[in-house]
Amino acid sequence: MWLAVEHLGLSPEGIASCFEPYRPEKWTAGLALDNLAAKLGDADFRNDLAALVPDWPDAYTIDAGAEVAQRVVAAVAPDWTLLWSHGGHSRSVTGRYPQVCPHTIRNQE
Repeated sequence: MWLAVEHLGLSPEGIASCFEPYRPEKWTAGLALDNLAAKLGDADFRNDLAALVPDWPDAYTIDAGAEVAQRVVAAVAPDWTLLWSHGGHSRSVTGRYPQVCPHTIRNQE
């Protein structure tokens, strides 16, 4: 997803729409973000592609990929404020997405 958004210029909304037919019935943005946060804390997850991908794009990091994944989740639930952090560092998500903190979401309604 990172390559698609950052290098090909695809929109998070467009990517999110591709997954709609495959989204489980009980899927929520909160569950997706909690799952992502849990995986980001797992060294095996963070390093699982290292042996398969010999050359990474210069700007790519697992955290940059996670930010793009968060933006895709945000595109599914645009009425939510997405909040995320990893390793004690808060991140800002560019575009229409708000300041980022712990890996929870809050309804804007």
